[in-house]
Amino acid sequence: MPAKKSLSKPFVMLVLLLFASNFVSSEPSDSKDREFEYLLNSNLDSARTYIEKSKDNSSISNPELIRHEFDLLNAEGRLEEAQDQIVALKTMLSNGDYTDQNCILYMESVLLLKKFRIQEALENHSKMELSDVNIEDKINIYLQRSFLLMMSHSYDSANYYISQSDSILTETQLEHLKGDLLYLKGVMCYDHSDFECVLEQTLLAQKVFEKLSYKAKIARCLDLIGSALYNKQDYDQAIKNFIESGNLQRQLGDSTKVTRADVQLAACYTAIGKLDTAIAIYKKFVKRNKKIGAFAKEMQNYINLGTVYQKKNDYIQAIYYFKEALFIAEKNNITRGLVQAKLLLGQSYIMTNSYKDAVLELEQSFEAATQIRDLTVISMASGSLAEAYDKLSRFDKAFYYLNLHKTLNDSMIQLRNDENLLRIETQLKLNEAKEEKLIAENNFNKEQLKSSRYRNSLLVTGVIALIILLLGVILINRLRNAKLKIQYEKEALSSQVGSFKKTMVQKISMINSLKEKMENERVAPEITQDLLTLITEDKDWLGFMGEYERINPRFFNDLRKNAPDLTQNELRISTLMKLNLSTKEIASILNIETESARKAKQRLKKKLKVPEEVKIDSFIGNLGLS
Repeated sequence: MPAKKSLSKPFVMLVLLLFASNFVSSEPSDSKDREFEYLLNSNLDSARTYIEKSKDNSSISNPELIRHEFDLLNAEGRLEEAQDQIVALKTMLSNGDYTDQNCILYMESVLLLKKFRIQEALENHSKMELSDVNIEDKINIYLQRSFLLMMSHSYDSANYYISQSDSILTETQLEHLKGDLLYLKGVMCYDHSDFECVLEQTLLAQKVFEKLSYKAKIARCLDLIGSALYNKQDYDQAIKNFIESGNLQRQLGDSTKVTRADVQLAACYTAIGKLDTAIAIYKKFVKRNKKIGAFAKEMQNYINLGTVYQKKNDYIQAIYYFKEALFIAEKNNITRGLVQAKLLLGQSYIMTNSYKDAVLELEQSFEAATQIRDLTVISMASGSLAEAYDKLSRFDKAFYYLNLHKTLNDSMIQLRNDENLLRIETQLKLNEAKEEKLIAENNFNKEQLKSSRYRNSLLVTGVIALIILLLGVILINRLRNAKLKIQYEKEALSSQVGSFKKTMVQKISMINSLKEKMENERVAPEITQDLLTLITEDKDWLGFMGEYERINPRFFNDLRKNAPDLTQNELRISTLMKLNLSTKEIASILNIETESARKAKQRLKKKLKVPEEVKIDSFIGNLGLS
């Protein structure tokens, strides 16, 4: 049986990025104008006509018209003009004519995502104020945030926002967002290489969008299903899906998304050996993207071209196209594109026996990948550097990078397994909580039915008795509903804390094991520290801290009353102490020495003005109890 093929890393990033580019519109949930949303997902020419008519008769407000224009320009791939709409809203905001700062941050994140600037988009999300946001807007923000966290490999936090959206949507009739959530679950499964799960979730999403006649989102579902089939080596069915998606996109009048479908077809043709056909498609869209100024897509198509030429063993042409991609990445400050291009360029130099050139490109790829915390590229670059240095008879360097490559591979396999287990465990607990809630509601409905029958039997006692009885039952019903809701939320939120604590304990074991292994294999201390920092980075705290504050708000209120100026690191240490973790465990989670953790606790004790005779652990443990 042939070895399983998977999409190349450049192609995977292109597919996922395009999937999310038009994931949800910037339309606010309080807008009564659902007609434009439908047109945006069914026919872009009609959406353009709608906007022009609205300009003529001023049937909608100016900010809403600007948002409409942004969504259409974004769907058409006209990003510079879409940016102009954001500038217009910012001007209105500064003049006091517009107040929705969240919407502007969200729109900026959409464009940053298309430009591969994931961290900047996440920074925008950290500035959003969600306390007074309505349900639909909150879910839109959660969906985009979870995708951004996926792109930055923070799967625990991404899972948190997916679970939150899932819980909220069970109580609503927002079908289009239920479809978006199912689709996003499919993308998560894709990123974890669980292609059966991709098919299951995305087919459900497709059915939702078919009921709504949202052609654009049906097409995206077909693309994701096609990509899963590609990875299952079912190329014939994958090609059928991509062709169907392309036909739908042509009906939309969306030339940008025709590019997406055809690029995916090119990947299929590459897999089945029709390399010249794939090259012809990629070259066609290099010209188109250059013409419309879509430099990120132009760069990606150059990378795809170079990859196909590698398969043809034409490394001279491959090097040419990787250099073209590198030029665009450097010119437009696309760090991830630079990392990919230099990695592939270095690997091609190895195949042409240009080992010194290979080392130069691979070292730079390694350094840039470390800066953006891409463990996969760090591992790949390490393996290639080991090969290049071996050919140059630099056996010390070769041994160093080979050890690093092996260690990273082992740690990534363990991390991926832990992430998959946590994802499955979280979903299982969520399903169990839903089932328990349904059983409780069913039992409650039976009790309510019995009460209703009893009330009917008392009608003969007179109008006054009936009114008194009804008032009593209504009060009881409200109390029971409130009790059920509080109990369910408490169990679900406590489960989240338990899962997080379990994950932390697993990380302690994994980090200590990895650290010991790297020391035994003589990996340089500074590299060891950098890699451990990547694994223990604080992105996962984004979801957990917000969740824990919901469970125990008094704890954080008491903390801030004692010391309003606590730093994020001090809040983190306080939370870990509240979870009854030892100083040694806290040190392992934060990737610091035990003594450093002990000193940090002492500084915290001083800042909180804890009496000398009182232990800081006891003091923290008692916060939030009164």
